[in-house]
Amino acid sequence: MSSIPANSISRRPMATMRPEEIEIELDTELTRPDAVLESLVGRLAKGQSQPDGWERLHRAAERDSKLADLAFAYEQVTQDRRVRLLPAETQGEVLCRAADFYAEVFGDLDTAIGLAERALAAAPRRSVTIERLERWLGASERRARLAKACVVVARAEDDPERRDELLDRAATLASNEPSDPQAAVEALEQILHLRPDLSMASVALEQQLLLAGRWRDAARRMEARLAGEPGSVDEQRELRERLLVLYVTELREPQKALILVEALLEADPSHEKALQAAERLCSHPRIAPRALALLSDAQQHLGNREREAALLTQEL
Repeated sequence: MSSIPANSISRRPMATMRPEEIEIELDTELTRPDAVLESLVGRLAKGQSQPDGWERLHRAAERDSKLADLAFAYEQVTQDRRVRLLPAETQGEVLCRAADFYAEVFGDLDTAIGLAERALAAAPRRSVTIERLERWLGASERRARLAKACVVVARAEDDPERRDELLDRAATLASNEPSDPQAAVEALEQILHLRPDLSMASVALEQQLLLAGRWRDAARRMEARLAGEPGSVDEQRELRERLLVLYVTELREPQKALILVEALLEADPSHEKALQAAERLCSHPRIAPRALALLSDAQQHLGNREREAALLTQEL
């Protein structure tokens, strides 16, 4: 990737170039990439798109070793207040043209993605923008950021069926984010704000909170789901098992762990993880008597008389 010289362009031009001057610059020698760019933006603001003009500018900058100058000019243009005040569609196209340059010519994919995300936020109905993000984010496996982009499009979608499809896809992408759990958490929270009943997103959010090390937030969500969405017996058991591990290992809250042990052993006295957790909880003086009693009751149900007697003796 080329670097941008800090002093390559002192300021953006106050006036655009005449059409014949632009042609000379593009066909012969590009000496003022900033002025040509300003002219293209000005024409676009007047409704004159000229897609070939942008492509010719990029080729001319490459031909005449003006890539760094054009990159700096794009940086100035995309931060200019006048551009931010353009109509949404026009602003989106300017940002997309800049993103194309950074991704396809200048070799700065991160900057390109950031510009495309801004373009999508400005004009979420422009399909070409999400297509670019699909390609660039997909290639670098940044699934959570692509999920956020799908949410932006979904918010602007009028068709309920299409909107749900976009949110389903966003949830799948965020669930499979390989390296940025915090970004996945943000995407899943946005999805659940729009579709609180999307269980796949709810479960995925818990998993990504765990991967992000946000144990307490994950526990709160699991507790809320256990209280509000009972689900099947198997789903309840699995949820209690995950919570139990969290309270015993990461959060170290023996009182809450004991409540889960009791529920699990009541449903299944042979539940191995619950029995192991109860044994571990016996080391906590405040809850040791109750943990021993639960172990004793479980052994009684299982017919292990010797073990039951040993636990009763220990309890006494």
